[in-house]
Amino acid sequence: MKRMTQTKPSAYAYAGMDRIIVRKNPLIDRKLVIGIGAVLILFGGMMALRSRALMISNIDASRLEIATVTEGPFIETIGVNGIIQPRASMFVNNPVGGQVEKIYVEEGAHVTKGQPLVLLSNTDLQLEITQQESKLVSLRENLQNVQMEKEQQKFSYEQQIKQLEFDIEQKKRLIQRNEILRQNGLISVQDYEKTKDEYAYLMKKLELLKDTYRQHMALFELQIKQLESNVRQMESNVQLLRDKLNSLLVRAPVSGQLTQFEVEPGQYIEARARLARIDDLSSYRIEAQVSEYYLPRIRKGLQGRLMADNRTYSVFVDKVFPAVEDGTFKIELLFFKHPDHNFHPGQSVRVDLQLSGSETAILVPRGGFYRSTGGTWIFVLDPDGHRARRREIRIGRQNASHYEVLSGLHPGERVIISPYLGFVNKSEIRIRSKS
Repeated sequence: MKRMTQTKPSAYAYAGMDRIIVRKNPLIDRKLVIGIGAVLILFGGMMALRSRALMISNIDASRLEIATVTEGPFIETIGVNGIIQPRASMFVNNPVGGQVEKIYVEEGAHVTKGQPLVLLSNTDLQLEITQQESKLVSLRENLQNVQMEKEQQKFSYEQQIKQLEFDIEQKKRLIQRNEILRQNGLISVQDYEKTKDEYAYLMKKLELLKDTYRQHMALFELQIKQLESNVRQMESNVQLLRDKLNSLLVRAPVSGQLTQFEVEPGQYIEARARLARIDDLSSYRIEAQVSEYYLPRIRKGLQGRLMADNRTYSVFVDKVFPAVEDGTFKIELLFFKHPDHNFHPGQSVRVDLQLSGSETAILVPRGGFYRSTGGTWIFVLDPDGHRARRREIRIGRQNASHYEVLSGLHPGERVIISPYLGFVNKSEIRIRSKS
């Protein structure tokens, strides 16, 4: 068995298998790491300083409106825009068409009840009145003629009846005398019977004449009543036409201020056309539009305030119209008492409606900051007043002067309530002194 001998590999064998690594100086590696770290730290510091500079703003105190947070009574109100209207108005309509002949007053004038406003003319109406009056005269003449004929017939019948009654009485007496003569044989039976027959004939003739008289009189009465009815109807028609003619002089139906009165001489006004409106300025009402959001909370009797000429007037909701149009609904308000301020119909006013009773709350005055933040945050001043820092808050209800603070602020703290133009994205404000 042969013994195997171990041979030493040559340098060429090692060279073909691995590469010889030459180690660098450790001092050089340490300097490189330190240099890179210094650069990174410097860069990070510069970015931090720049970021901080972006979050901080320097503002002159004169540009800011600063208010103090308080705690006190709070009444929720909403402001609505209203229009002053007269509480009562009456429209002036023309029942008859006509041409404007004369104008007595101008629009905007104060008129009294019965005062002439405008005179119209209508030739067709005047002609119709003339024709109807002629017919009325004819009807009256016919009535008079029938009445006269009735009286004449009545007189004639009464005369005939009286004559027959006289003749009957004479025959009756003759029969009585002939009865005595017949008993004494001084008159024939034939003559006696003839007298009785003549008496019976006169009685029947009288009865027939009376029946004819009653019938004729009844016919006359019926004819007269019909004619009288026709006359009354015609008189009524003529009176209506005369009233129409009189209405061509248009008068004020009530006292007040004349508005919407636009007529010109020679203009033709259609029948039943609206000529004007008269506003009763002894009392007012207010028409206002309210956001549909408040519809469940607005009710009749709700109170409010109106400012005019540096005076406050108390009002209340009189009517609520729940129909929603374009996101709003209509309400009408009345004054508790007639204001001494000289309001004008169509005048715009601002009304603060009271939606709640008085409650204690933390309050911050209203300001332009709300438009920038939506009431979710505000700048709060440090005690020294040189800095203001952004703080999250929660705003609740509001009224004409204050917001209700639900969280984030405490009474006595000072806040910036002016608009945040130019620093809405800042987290801190440095306040420079006014000097």
